[in-house]
Amino acid sequence: MFLGVRYLWGGTSAFGFDCSGLIELAFRTAGFVIPRDADAQAHGGHTVSRTEIRPGDLLFFGRSHVHHVTLYIGDGRMIEAPNSASTVRISPVRLTDYAGARRYLHP
Repeated sequence: MFLGVRYLWGGTSAFGFDCSGLIELAFRTAGFVIPRDADAQAHGGHTVSRTEIRPGDLLFFGRSHVHHVTLYIGDGRMIEAPNSASTVRISPVRLTDYAGARRYLHP
């Protein structure tokens, strides 16, 4: 529904999203309350190993400090709002700067 929406730092609506705003709204729309910011989202839920990732899991990036979060959608793909030069998009999962995964749904 939000594919193609522009990136907006601090954004949490169809006017624009940052990465964690997109994730927080997706979960809130589904009736789940999770933290707003990527670094806080990275500390909630349950840890998931990279080999056990399922659709709905959150993938985090930034090894010294989490700075990006995406939603895994299956088949090696994730949805993300990556940066101000991009829009909300589906991308292949990448391992560059990968910091781990967390599961908020179906522990």
